[in-house]
Amino acid sequence: MDLFTLIMLGSNVISRLFWGTVPTGLDIFQQMTTNEIKQYVAATTDVFGIRKPECFQMLLDSSLNEPRYVATGFQDGGYSIFDLEEGLFTEYSLTADNPYIYTNVDTGSFVYLGPTEYLHSANNEEYSNPLTNENFDREWIDDRYQSEQENAEIIEDGVVPPSEYTDDEDLPSMNATLIAPANDVFDPVVVDGYYTYVANYLYFERLDDYGYNAKGSCAYVALQMYLNYLDTFYNDNIIPNSYNTFKNFTAYMPFSIASYSYSPGSNEAFHQRLIDVGVSLGYADRSTDSYSLTGKQVPKVFEAYLKTVGFPSIYFDYQYIEGNLWDTLTGNAYKRASQRLNWGSPQLIGFALTASIDHAVIAYGQSENYFVTNYGWGGNYNDVVVLKEKVKTTFGVDAWKSVYVPSQGYMYRSMPLNPIVALNAQTPLAVSNTFLNLAS
Repeated sequence: MDLFTLIMLGSNVISRLFWGTVPTGLDIFQQMTTNEIKQYVAATTDVFGIRKPECFQMLLDSSLNEPRYVATGFQDGGYSIFDLEEGLFTEYSLTADNPYIYTNVDTGSFVYLGPTEYLHSANNEEYSNPLTNENFDREWIDDRYQSEQENAEIIEDGVVPPSEYTDDEDLPSMNATLIAPANDVFDPVVVDGYYTYVANYLYFERLDDYGYNAKGSCAYVALQMYLNYLDTFYNDNIIPNSYNTFKNFTAYMPFSIASYSYSPGSNEAFHQRLIDVGVSLGYADRSTDSYSLTGKQVPKVFEAYLKTVGFPSIYFDYQYIEGNLWDTLTGNAYKRASQRLNWGSPQLIGFALTASIDHAVIAYGQSENYFVTNYGWGGNYNDVVVLKEKVKTTFGVDAWKSVYVPSQGYMYRSMPLNPIVALNAQTPLAVSNTFLNLAS
C-alpha cells in the first residue's frame, strides 16, 4: 500500500499496521485537495522513499490566513517542508530534526516564512522562532506580508529593471564546465548523479565548530565557517591558532577530508572577534545587540578582518551580489551562487526580503533547483536542501593567492578555489571518491 492510499484512507489501524505508529497530525490532509495530496506524496516518495512519517503539521505563510505548507518529520530522522501552492519542497533534510518539534507544543499557529524562519504563536499576536530565540510581533509579520505583496505586484506588472541589472555577461551558462591548470585543482564531485558538490564538501557536512548563532549574528557565523575553510585548506595563518580547534590538524594540498571524521573549526572567541570588526565598521552595536549584516556589508567585514591578520586584498579575489530589489527580481544571487558552485567554490548565501540578511548559511552543493547547505546551527542542520529561488544574496572567494607549497613554505601564487575560472570548457565533471582538494 503506498503513501497516497494510506493518507486517503486515514485509518489509525492501517497507519499503525504499515508505519508501526500513527503519525500525529494525520488529519491535516482533510484540508487538502486530492491533487495537492498527490503532488505531496510524489515529491515525498521521490526523496524519502519508504521512510516512515512521524508527524505532519500544516503551516501558514506571512498572510496568516490559509494553510500553505506541510511540514513532515520522519521516524528515522529528516524532515521536509512542502509548498502546496507551488507543488514542491522549499526545503528538506535527510538527517535534521523537524524544526517545529522545538516549539514543544501541538497547539497554536505554526508559520513558515522561508528557510530558517520557523515561527510559532500561542495567541496570534506574539511569534517566536525556537531555533534562533528570536521574537516578533503581529505588526512585524504584517509588514513582512506587505513587502512580499509589493514585490509580487512589481513582478506581475512586468516592471523591467535598469539595464545594469539585466546585463548577464558575467553569468555564463550554468552548464559550462571549467578547465584549471594541470594538477592545480579537482572538479566538483558528482556524488549520486543528482547533486554535485565542491570537492571537499565533507568539510562543511561535518563542520560544527564555530560560534553560537544568536541575536542576529548568523552572517558573522557564516563568515567564520568560510574563514575556517580557507584556514584549513589555503593558509593556516588566516585564523590565529589561539582560536583554532584541532590545532594539530594540517591540510596542506593535496589533502583528503574523507580521511577524518571531523572538520577543524574555530571557537566562540573568534566569532566575537569578527563581530568586533563589524563594530569598528559601524555595522554592529553591542549596546543594542544589533548584529545583522546586509549583503553589501558581508564582504567588507571579510576584507577588514583579513587585513588585521596580514592579508590585504591583493591576496584574494571575491565576488558578491548584495540582494537589492532588482537582484531579487532577476534571480542574480542564486544564479551567481549556482555558477560559482559549478566551478567548485563554496558560497555564503543569504535569505532576505529587506536589506538585512534574515539568515546566512554556507552552500556547498547543488542540483538543478536546490542548494545543499550548512545552517551553522551547531551540527544538527549540516545538510539542509533549500530551494534556490529563496536565496537573495551571495558571497564567495574566487581565488586565494598565498598558498602553502611543500618544501617551499607559503608562496604568493594565484590558487583558485576549486577550480579556476576558464570559460567555455567542455570537460565533464569528475567522479571522485577521494575528495581531494588542490594538488600542489
